[in-house]
Amino acid sequence: MTIRSSVVFLFAATALLSMNPACSSFRRSSSDPDREIATALARGDSSRAIKLLESRIGSPDARPDEFALLGSLQRSAGSIVDRLRSQRALERGLDRYPDHPRILVELGKTYYEQTFFGDAERCFSRVLELDTNHCDAHYYLGINAYRKWKHVQPYTHHLTTAASHLRPVIECAPKRTDAFFKLAFAHYVQGDSSEAIETCESYLHQHPPRADVLFLIGVIAYESGDLETCWRNFRDAFATLTEDEQQNYLDISLLISGDERDAYDLASKEEKKTIRRVYWTEHDPDPTTELNERLLEHVYRMYLSEILFAMTRPPLRGWESERGRALVKFGKPTQTRTTLEGTQPHDGRMEIWSYLTPGEGFILYFRDEFLNGNYIVPMDYKFSYAAQTLFNEPPTTEIIPETALVPGILDVLAFRDSSLASTVYLAMAVDLDSLEHHLTPWIPGSYVVRTAFYDSEGHPQSFHADTVPDATLRLGRQKHNTSGCIVSRYELPFSRYRVALSLEDPRAIAQTLVWADANTLRYIGSSLSVSDILLFHTPPDPEGWPVISRSGNRYVPNPRRQYETDDKLRLYLEIYNLSLTASRSDYEVTYSIYAAEETSSRWKKIGRGVKWLLQIDTSPDPVISQTLQRRGARHEASEELAIDIDALKPGDYVLSVTVTDQTSGDTASSSKPFTKMAEALD
Repeated sequence: MTIRSSVVFLFAATALLSMNPACSSFRRSSSDPDREIATALARGDSSRAIKLLESRIGSPDARPDEFALLGSLQRSAGSIVDRLRSQRALERGLDRYPDHPRILVELGKTYYEQTFFGDAERCFSRVLELDTNHCDAHYYLGINAYRKWKHVQPYTHHLTTAASHLRPVIECAPKRTDAFFKLAFAHYVQGDSSEAIETCESYLHQHPPRADVLFLIGVIAYESGDLETCWRNFRDAFATLTEDEQQNYLDISLLISGDERDAYDLASKEEKKTIRRVYWTEHDPDPTTELNERLLEHVYRMYLSEILFAMTRPPLRGWESERGRALVKFGKPTQTRTTLEGTQPHDGRMEIWSYLTPGEGFILYFRDEFLNGNYIVPMDYKFSYAAQTLFNEPPTTEIIPETALVPGILDVLAFRDSSLASTVYLAMAVDLDSLEHHLTPWIPGSYVVRTAFYDSEGHPQSFHADTVPDATLRLGRQKHNTSGCIVSRYELPFSRYRVALSLEDPRAIAQTLVWADANTLRYIGSSLSVSDILLFHTPPDPEGWPVISRSGNRYVPNPRRQYETDDKLRLYLEIYNLSLTASRSDYEVTYSIYAAEETSSRWKKIGRGVKWLLQIDTSPDPVISQTLQRRGARHEASEELAIDIDALKPGDYVLSVTVTDQTSGDTASSSKPFTKMAEALD
């Protein structure tokens, strides 16, 4: 090796040694043993360096930094035996050089990794007596105090200690990123949210985004009611996680019943993702907004359970512990009490969680039987109802709607307008009496209407917002009819949709929120198909009324589908892809009205089963039925009918319309439920 190469090699070794404070004397020494140790470390040969150091510390002139470096290298090897060797070497060095800061620091680190926390604390405390600004000593004393609080959380004085040590660490060692989070969380638990936010923002200013820091900002925002900030920070936190870790926070296994959970557990990974999306869409308090308050609450609870109750011995994620399960299902308890007053000597520490709500409530008991911080629900008979509550009761939410819910009905009507797209009309009936009850004496000039479309797997497709005048809403009010009506129109690609629509006054005092399904996939291709059935009114003057315009005509929809004694059942229907022969189409339209099926008795079900086995037709007979012959000159046609329903008794019915193409023999049908009202008493 040339002289120049030797110089470069030693320089690299010295640079590596400089990364450990215990090695500072090696940078200044030019002795042969030091050079050999530096060379071994530069080559990454820690075993060789350990052997050289072990031989060195046996000599009378062994220096403190040699004991410190040996202990550090042996501890870094990672095994239990190596940590014991590190402990022996450092204790030997401390015997020779009492109160030497470097040896004390390395011995404290070794004790800490061996979980000899009391011994580690004594070492670092002594270091601070010698040097009040020692960064490593502050760091380890801070995380040890935080660990103590995690073990016995009611004793928050440990957090005060943790904060006092971690505060200087984020200044002297900003690369210790966990110190930022532990300091911020200590502030949060002690009720100082502003300090917690300031610490988190200081971290984000100096380092790349970290999930737990972003989650904590979101948690504080959630508790302050700032859901937009919460959602934004939760979203950014998710962006730093792997897909599997994201799905952990969205998991619903703790929220669903036993039978549902069995099916969920058997589902594939992709099926579970779909089930979760649909679940969270259906449990969104207002699916017409992009913000899902119930999902935010769930992620908030999952994150807190992870931070508060995750364990390494035994290894448990926070939500896998029984206290974590309770937090996810029921939220934070109203009151928590810790006691050592068990009924048996081996009971250990107990936590009692009280959930108190007006008129009801329940209590959960958790026992730390092995004094390891893992509280479980006692299985003895005395606490069996607590176990029943935790594992079998449905989840609860603390989200209280700020708006009063007003009844409404949504009718979705899909028509085909081209080979690629459909027109979907949403006709919603709103109970005006209920709306006026909540809004009196203030009547708004207009209402906010929001609409959201989701696909069959729960993916949001689009969100829309508009306004509707109060006068338009009230035009649909008729005799014995307390509802108003609004109509919205959308052009959408062919698909299956879940539609949510809400109507709300500008002050958010009252709201109508309704769901319905829309299926336009049947319009794809060249097979005979029919539109949804539009049931409509014929008002004296339709001007200004909410209408649906088709085939050059304007129809006032009847989304309530309720008819008085003297009404006619008026319907509109479109037919697509009729066959043409000699530029002519021939088809039949059959309309039938059936009594709506009621819940059948056991014997009726058995009777239907026997008829099915004997291949006897079990189709119900129509109450009213008629077939009409039609002839046209196009592939498309429309039907407008008025059916006399005077003969029907009051009750629920189903209108079915079947179209038969006389040329091809193809059939297509559509149906719609309706109600014949009893004659009102004057």
